[in-house]
Amino acid sequence: MNFEGLNLSVFLFSIAAPLGAIDVLYFHIYKFRLATRPESRRETVTHIVRSLLFGVGLWIITTRQPQGVWFWAVLALFAFDFVNSVTDAFLERDSRAALGGLPRLEYVLHIVGATLMGVITLSFFLRGLPYASLPSGLPARCTGSTLMTVNALITVGISFLLAGYEAVTLWVRPRRLGLACCS
Repeated sequence: MNFEGLNLSVFLFSIAAPLGAIDVLYFHIYKFRLATRPESRRETVTHIVRSLLFGVGLWIITTRQPQGVWFWAVLALFAFDFVNSVTDAFLERDSRAALGGLPRLEYVLHIVGATLMGVITLSFFLRGLPYASLPSGLPARCTGSTLMTVNALITVGISFLLAGYEAVTLWVRPRRLGLACCS
């Protein structure tokens, strides 16, 4: 394989993904139903954006080899994910006030997830930096591991499904029910 940081980054994504899924499925969707709470609308938007960024980032580093400008674009995607995570953390206090704040386990999940995303970004940058000076492109890559590729692509699909579910719950369903919070 000609992009050494891929396996480490994809491996770390495979650790971050289930933690993020637990956070979204249990805390955001099941326990608190954040997308249905008017005070949690902006926080939910950050969750939707994170799911999409996570999925796109994982898809790119699993199936493509970012070179030149594309290398920097993927790095910018990771930086935008960081800004989105900071925005989410900033919004959580007001969003969760009526719920008693952020539960300790969810707080721990956020810290571990943010740390993993930082390590993924660092790994991508350090191991992929030689590709930054190549002609720009996103050539297809062979990961060398079919299982890793299939796992990553299933994770991408789940990430998009969770983003879609939260988006539908946030924008479509309340409008169909005539709720004022989404007008």
